[in-house]
Amino acid sequence: MELPFERDAMNNKSVPDSLCMTDKKLYIALRGIYQQYKAKQITKDQAAADKAALLKDYELERAKDTLSEQAAGAWLRIGNSAHNYAVEPTIKNADTFYADVFGLPEYWRNFLSKDGAK
Repeated sequence: MELPFERDAMNNKSVPDSLCMTDKKLYIALRGIYQQYKAKQITKDQAAADKAALLKDYELERAKDTLSEQAAGAWLRIGNSAHNYAVEPTIKNADTFYADVFGLPEYWRNFLSKDGAK
């Protein structure tokens, strides 16, 4: 697996400002592996094993980043809908708040029958 920024790391270029923190950490680690390999401080097999270990951890960190971003977005939506309901306590605002808290689609009531059961 080659990452979009891996060639730059391989060529010992500076870390791009556009990368997120997780990508910056991987970039710096990859740059170190490539420098060690070029200096013959590690073998090709060692470099490959180190890179594989890094990529395994990287995938986990990126998944955590995604979950954190999703959670932050959910809390923002919940806060906004709670505020909207506090300012204007309507059924529509209550429904929006309920949907945001439980992660339901915007028109979740359309999926319920008249007695409230699916």
